[in-house]
Amino acid sequence: MAGLDEVITNLVGVFLKYAGDDGGKKPKIKQDDVKGMLEQEILSPELKAVIDADEIEEATKVMDKNDDGEVNFHEYCRCVTKLAKTYYINKTGRGDKKGKKKEQK
Repeated sequence: MAGLDEVITNLVGVFLKYAGDDGGKKPKIKQDDVKGMLEQEILSPELKAVIDADEIEEATKVMDKNDDGEVNFHEYCRCVTKLAKTYYINKTGRGDKKGKKKEQK
């Protein structure tokens, strides 16, 4: 398993791989390209078993909060965090698929 340092460098590397360089402005990924990027970059069979097309669709909804049609690094991190949370919930059985605590009876 990768160490946290490798996870961080990979997270940044994937973003920069897909982000356009528009002459000095902050790099961004076009909203239309995000779903394909996530589908291409999630390679592990273990992750693919948990993070399917529906989960990717749900995660992309949390992106582009400023509604400019592009995803900046902060918005990208929010999406990846949502996917990580989905994986954690499925792996540990803690919480539900929506990420909410189960109600106590």
